[in-house]
Amino acid sequence: MQTVVFLSDFGYLDPYVGIVKGVIKSNCNAEIIDLSHNIYSFSLKSAQFILK
Repeated sequence: MQTVVFLSDFGYLDPYVGIVKGVIKSNCNAEIIDLSHNIYSFSLKSAQFILK
């Protein structure tokens, strides 16, 4: 089984996280781990901090 770690700037108020997870699950049998969805929009430094 594959593992997908999902990190985004989508937030939790809109349906986008669920939509992306649905697309991933419909195309492959993968375990999805939500790392964070509260990264500041377009902030590579915030994402970099979370990934370290």
